[in-house]
Amino acid sequence: MPTVELTQTRQDALRALIALEPTPGTIHPPRSVLRLITRLVPCDLIVVALVDGDGVGQWAVTHPRVVERCWGDPPQPRLPLGLVHQGEHPEHRRSLSGSGMTDGLHCGFERDGGQVVQLSLQRRRDVFTECDVALLRTVLPALQRLLREQPGSTLPSSLTAQERRVLSLVASGLSNASAAARMGVAESTVRKHLEHVFRKLGVSNRYAAVRVFEGHRTTGSPRPDHDRPSPESE
Repeated sequence: MPTVELTQTRQDALRALIALEPTPGTIHPPRSVLRLITRLVPCDLIVVALVDGDGVGQWAVTHPRVVERCWGDPPQPRLPLGLVHQGEHPEHRRSLSGSGMTDGLHCGFERDGGQVVQLSLQRRRDVFTECDVALLRTVLPALQRLLREQPGSTLPSSLTAQERRVLSLVASGLSNASAAARMGVAESTVRKHLEHVFRKLGVSNRYAAVRVFEGHRTTGSPRPDHDRPSPESE
């Protein structure tokens, strides 16, 4: 067992990660979680990706570079489960050669329906040490809880990845225009996605859709009119 040196920064990150719980309604882990991971195990790039049971990528999010996308790539090889140190496996080292990275750590967790969500930490120059691997292994149960378990959201499976992304951005407080800019699409595309979301959720406005996204029931006392988001203009 390697000697693990815990700086104050690493201690704080370790405690925070272990204490975290999945956020209801989220599609992928918040960037705050990815920042905590980089404080525990410094790296140049983190990629979190979800591949469905047929090997088709559903979404990917990176940190620190702000790259979020939903895609329908051709089927990919099944992502490995558990903790894999790329630098120690010839077949994984080959995959690093064209990426500009020197080393990587993969953590793969299986979800319901054969989906696999993978957390990948990558370094451009330095290799990951035994201490890095040991620290990541320490928080594997917490990472599994955050990445594998799908928290109590009432979102139907009929929502597409893009519709979920739009709803996520709207729930974070962004307007249609801001959400469109974040996604790199036209504002009319965002409005169309929201129309589909409203229909699939059985709601008529943004506030009700956000309530469903956050795991709440749509029944009960409505928000006062002056405080209710407009379903069209925001």
